Amino acid sequence: MADHREPEQTSALTKAIVSLLFASEKPLSLDAIVQIFNSAHEAGDIEQHYKADEIKTGIEAVQNDILPSLGLMLGRAAGGYRVLTSTAYAPLVGHLFPTRKTRFSPAALETIALIAYRQPCTRSEIESVRGVDCGGMLRNLLERGLIRIVGQRDEPGRPLIYATSDEFLSVFSLDSLDELPPLRQIENLSDETNFRAELLEEISIADDTGNNAVQLDFEAAVQHATNDDDVHD
Repeated sequence: MADHREPEQTSALTKAIVSLLFASEKPLSLDAIVQIFNSAHEAGDIEQHYKADEIKTGIEAVQNDILPSLGLMLGRAAGGYRVLTSTAYAPLVGHLFPTRKTRFSPAALETIALIAYRQPCTRSEIESVRGVDCGGMLRNLLERGLIRIVGQRDEPGRPLIYATSDEFLSVFSLDSLDELPPLRQIENLSDETNFRAELLEEISIADDTGNNAVQLDFEAAVQHATNDDDVHD
């Protein structure tokens, strides 16, 4: 017979899950949530031990019942869950924030899009497409946490290899890179001219609010980054 929790216990579990998601600065995966519960139980901070499937059921209850009643929703990003404002209240919540949003220059947009679709890649590979020096731009994107260094290429000079970060996924409300909108079919993606032209087309991507019905171009989506400074080459 399946082990069913009493309503009070179920309520305690869902409240605990909401507390974790609310307090976390980053999306939490199911495995991470289970690990936190196990650690808290072993330390004696919570009496009840919950199984992974019970926690998963609790997350579903949070998503379907608890958060909607509070004007919130459960979003997915970077392989984890996070609490988001309901899209119905997005216009109201928008008044909490300064009117000025982060503006990325076309060069910045081109660089981060290129890395997203061609990663892992080196600076020279990026510059071969863009045709200009990208050192300053890469430092900017690294400082904002949108890209990361994943290694060094085994070739003369040992160039650094760049890829997008979890913060990139979080900014664009992507659960994984598999959710990147596909580039239209072109004859040869290795053709630098064609590839660059393709990147410069508007790329539709889900709004950071989690509303997949709201489609924004690449520049508008990048504006969800938290830094208020303009980003230029």
